[in-house]
Amino acid sequence: MNIKKIVLLLGVGVLLLITLIVIIQDKFTESCVYITKEPTSRELWDFNDGNGPIYIYTDGESIEWCEPLALSLIPFLPLLLLSLITYKMREEVFRAWWNFARWFAPVIIVVTFLLSNARGGGTLGMNKDFAILVLGLLYTIFIITSLVKIVRAFLKLRWEERGISGPQLKEIQKRTNLQIIGTVVFLLVAWFIIGSLM
Repeated sequence: MNIKKIVLLLGVGVLLLITLIVIIQDKFTESCVYITKEPTSRELWDFNDGNGPIYIYTDGESIEWCEPLALSLIPFLPLLLLSLITYKMREEVFRAWWNFARWFAPVIIVVTFLLSNARGGGTLGMNKDFAILVLGLLYTIFIITSLVKIVRAFLKLRWEERGISGPQLKEIQKRTNLQIIGTVVFLLVAWFIIGSLM
């Protein structure tokens, strides 16, 4: 099985896993909590939810694992989208993108897991806004760089098929690179403007 199919199947599998985690979290909230320290006391509340008395545990510690796990798998969704884009393209286009994505996607996964699993609102006590900024920048860099690599490899192959080479090819590549850089700058400025309005 070639790498294209593996990446595509991995993306589909992670999409199904995220869906399963969300269903588990919605239907069985108590199965998403791992108790790290048993509570020292419990209080019986007077009200009843129809399933028996409600006990509130105090002085215990627990870790929720569903949400951090689902959040750390979200980088596979752009990976799935981009692998769908490159699936029908030639192998050279996929390789140009995959050489970048195979090391950048794990970085996003690790950073996402660290930021979502840290206590105190974020890593080293940082607040959630900073975590969203960091993850937003990482996702933006990943998606824009991936699209740039895909477009450049696709256009290069198309120019080679048309027999364009030498100085003419360099001039076309130079103009295309300027257009790509302009588009990336525009998207980043738009992202910051939209982010500052929210």
